[in-house]
Amino acid sequence: MSIPETAIVTAAAITLVTAAPTFAAGLSISAAAQAGGQAAQAVRKQTHGSSARVTRCSRVSTGKAVCHAEAHYTTGATRCTFDVTVTQASKGQRPRTSPSNFICY
Repeated sequence: MSIPETAIVTAAAITLVTAAPTFAAGLSISAAAQAGGQAAQAVRKQTHGSSARVTRCSRVSTGKAVCHAEAHYTTGATRCTFDVTVTQASKGQRPRTSPSNFICY
């Protein structure tokens, strides 16, 4: 890992630890957006994308949110959009994410 990636992972871990009380009352939009962003970066890395970002998140229920994300590529398809479903895990654990509905242009 390079230094910027390490800093991002460390900051994300600190934020998730400090946001743990928020999960007890339900999944917040900001926590869902952060978890969705991490999932989008994982998709970018796995598909060799040049960038990825979350465009919006909306809450479906108290413990579930859906984030819409997009990844950009320098070769092949220029852009792929996808959904990231974020669900609340047990107390003190990170939210679970599952990317789906990929559409590439």
